[in-house]
Amino acid sequence: MKHLLRRSLRLGALLTVLTTAVLATVTAPASAHTSLTSIAFAESGCAWTKGSATILDSARILGAGHTQIGTVNLLWNSAEGENCVVTLKSGRTHGYASYTVAELAIEGDHYHPVEIGNYQHYAAVAAPAAGKCVQFTGIIEDTDGQRYAGGLGSWAFCG
Repeated sequence: MKHLLRRSLRLGALLTVLTTAVLATVTAPASAHTSLTSIAFAESGCAWTKGSATILDSARILGAGHTQIGTVNLLWNSAEGENCVVTLKSGRTHGYASYTVAELAIEGDHYHPVEIGNYQHYAAVAAPAAGKCVQFTGIIEDTDGQRYAGGLGSWAFCG
């Protein structure tokens, strides 16, 4: 009986060590450290499946103390005929789950595609916009609880 108990304890300890080793080698989600191109083709990003991502414009998002906490980017994919807005967190907000918004306004459309959530790394939204002018906005909640925005508030990139 004593032998069986020692064997069970050793097996339990081995399982604990193996579980810890496996958990330690699991990598962070793809969104944790990705490029805009990776985000463009990720299901949780623009979800594009063909073509290439072209960066049309970007704007810094400055938080408390005028420190950069992210960038909002406007992407274009001619094969998809879509624009995509990616609000990418950086600095002290990178990895910090907080209110994050990516919004795309398309001239002549009453519906503005928007992605809103408590994200650690980015928010992204894509929509067909070939032949139309667009505006874009990104919002990030800083670690102080205040929300800061960046983007382009006038119609541009018409085509």
